[in-house]
Amino acid sequence: MKKLVLGLVIMLVIVFDSNAQESKVEVRAGYGVLSAQAIGSVLSNSIVGGLAGYEKTDISSGGALIFSLLFNPSNRISFGLDFGYEKLDVIYESPSQANITSKDRFITVMPRVDLRYVNKEAYSLYGSLAAGGSFLSAERGNESEQGVAFAYQITPIGIRFGNNIALFAEAGFGFRGLLNAGLSVRL
Repeated sequence: MKKLVLGLVIMLVIVFDSNAQESKVEVRAGYGVLSAQAIGSVLSNSIVGGLAGYEKTDISSGGALIFSLLFNPSNRISFGLDFGYEKLDVIYESPSQANITSKDRFITVMPRVDLRYVNKEAYSLYGSLAAGGSFLSAERGNESEQGVAFAYQITPIGIRFGNNIALFAEAGFGFRGLLNAGLSVRL
């Protein structure tokens, strides 16, 4: 934990020391598909359903809704917070057993850091790392439970097209999804 805090402090000192322009705030709203929690749910629910004797498992996801608040203190680095919401519904079906419905809801909060590889006026190419927590609320039949899980996102490639109002698209793995895209506004 001490190493993590020390690393964050060093990173913030470097970012603010290399401040070449006035800080800007960026707000993003996006949608992601094939998130880590959805992939994990598909795998685990398929295995559990098969072992319990269910013949069919229907899994539906609404995708990951993502909202981000970023601070751009320099031309190369930005940092901020990601907020996400995703719902996963699973129905176990069998002619010999009663159907079971499972409803999982994830609310995710992750601090993030972006490193821009290319930063032009009309577009930027970047990578991103995020880590935080995801709060799970689950209902299975008549039972309910809550929990917290480690949340992460590793995005080696992202692109943003536009200046103050822009579109973005990212490819990575984690709680924002394998692919996510949306709208970005710099204030």
